[in-house]
Amino acid sequence: DSNSTRNTPTKTVNDTVSDNHRFDQFYKAFEDKFRGPEDIIKNRVKEHIPIFEALSKENKKKPIIDIGCGRGEMLSVLKDNNFTAIGIDMNESMVNRAIEMGYQAVNTDALSYLKTLDKNSTAAVTGFHIVEHIPFEPLMEIFAECYRVLDRGGFVLFETPNPETLKVGSHSFYLDPSHLKPVPPQLLSFMLEYIGFECEIQRIHPIDTLSTTVKSAEIKKLHSAVFGPADYAVIGRKL
Repeated sequence: DSNSTRNTPTKTVNDTVSDNHRFDQFYKAFEDKFRGPEDIIKNRVKEHIPIFEALSKENKKKPIIDIGCGRGEMLSVLKDNNFTAIGIDMNESMVNRAIEMGYQAVNTDALSYLKTLDKNSTAAVTGFHIVEHIPFEPLMEIFAECYRVLDRGGFVLFETPNPETLKVGSHSFYLDPSHLKPVPPQLLSFMLEYIGFECEIQRIHPIDTLSTTVKSAEIKKLHSAVFGPADYAVIGRKL
């Protein structure tokens, strides 16, 4: 009955909604409705391919781990560009879909999976819109494991909503009930730097472009504050 379902204990992995698999189908449907069509998301993540292409010849032989692979957009783009990619996701429905589409994917949490990998065994670790779902302490543990498993010359790439943009920080961020709180770019960069990464911040995907006929500096500044980059990415390199 509904009471027994409600009282069924769930395995707590990182103290997030993802621990409760009763909502796996909900979040699969949520992604399909609100994240955007897969071809649009693939075009967005494709913007990052140049940094993968810049990896050394030796690093390109090693796998790339995509944490929170979801529907598999990044896995698809990496496969199209001849990289070996493995997706990790706690959502069983998402993983099953990724596998059906021909991608490598594992239904587990990021920290547990990373701990199974050897030191210096991966070329890159990516995570698109995951850091805002994970509490601070387990997120720092994940970052430390990323540093351990990455080879020298490899990198992490974490993209998340940009709370500097008012439309994101005051509204669209809260559309997803599994979001914990916005992560300012300076904080995410510092967290990765503290672990040992050399970081850069890229602000991307502006919500709206102001007409070139607008000349007022004040209006331009206000427009940028409200309708600026919807996301940002922190790229952390292991030197």
